[in-house]
Amino acid sequence: MSRVLLFACGMIRTEKMPGWPLCCIEEPTACNCVHDIVIHQKMIQHDSYSRIKGFAQRRMRGAVFASVLFVVGVMIGSHCYLLALEAQGNPLGALLREFKPAVLFASGRGMVYSDTLDLPALDAFLAGETAFFRADFLPKEIAGMHLLANPDNTFPLTHWLLMYSVGWCWRLFGISHESLRFLCGFLYGLSAVALYFLFRLGMGRVISAFGVVVVLLLPPFMAIAPMARDFSKAPFILCFLALSGNLLKKRASPEVFLRYGAALGLALGVGYGFRQDMLICLPVALFVIAVAPLSAGRRFPEHASGETETPLRPPAPKENRMVWRFAFPALFYTLAYRAAALGLMVCVFLMLS
Repeated sequence: MSRVLLFACGMIRTEKMPGWPLCCIEEPTACNCVHDIVIHQKMIQHDSYSRIKGFAQRRMRGAVFASVLFVVGVMIGSHCYLLALEAQGNPLGALLREFKPAVLFASGRGMVYSDTLDLPALDAFLAGETAFFRADFLPKEIAGMHLLANPDNTFPLTHWLLMYSVGWCWRLFGISHESLRFLCGFLYGLSAVALYFLFRLGMGRVISAFGVVVVLLLPPFMAIAPMARDFSKAPFILCFLALSGNLLKKRASPEVFLRYGAALGLALGVGYGFRQDMLICLPVALFVIAVAPLSAGRRFPEHASGETETPLRPPAPKENRMVWRFAFPALFYTLAYRAAALGLMVCVFLMLS
């Protein structure tokens, strides 16, 4: 019974794995240390379970902090937009005229750009004279080119994700100036989460959350929040900085390194769809991928070169053997994974931009 229990627990060792007493292998029923070995194995399993459980609990606490900060950011951003709406009447100003394709998209007519559409109610809404617009005023079919196929107007082409975000916001909550508070609040909440993970690079959870609340309540930060076009790049720049900091802080495995490359490309591509200022982060991304620490995914055998040491031939210095056996394969291995991460980042960025 003891041998069966040892075999089930993985305690039976062979000559390839020395270190266990011979009595535990040949005669486990007559051995006095069988019980101690089984208890030791259970302690190892319990320690592994405790580590996994602790890791999951830390991740859960971090997710709770990030969720609470996101809700707080949404509330602050929405309130800032409503205050700006009451004071200015239209936080977007003259840029509201450029969002005619978003109005058509929210009305179910597609994201098209039409110069022949002449509708006084739509012109009054885009000029900021009226606070809302009804989709019933539009004709059922509108002739025009798609947003991405019109080279004459460059604003929708360079802000196509912002255009779609405003269109979806108006489609879900109604075509009005007040409905944009949800979009501004969402962007403010994303900025709060990105700031939290950026502060977590060097501070604890409580201090990071306190720092995020302080930044969210800064007057310059609150003043620019209602300007959807100017503020839309903020969460993606902060997210890019947080990802870059995590990649530089820890030595990542090859799989994690490639994931970070894709995540950097995603942050750059989505942010570029909102504002072209995200291009300033592209050289920084290239530098981060080039210098970020990368851990080895496999080990090279110690006797891979096949050299033998005999009394007639003294062994080569250990330093020289290390260079020839490990330096060049490790260099090729590192450059290959860095090139793969760079290519993955560029591909994701080009797909989204």
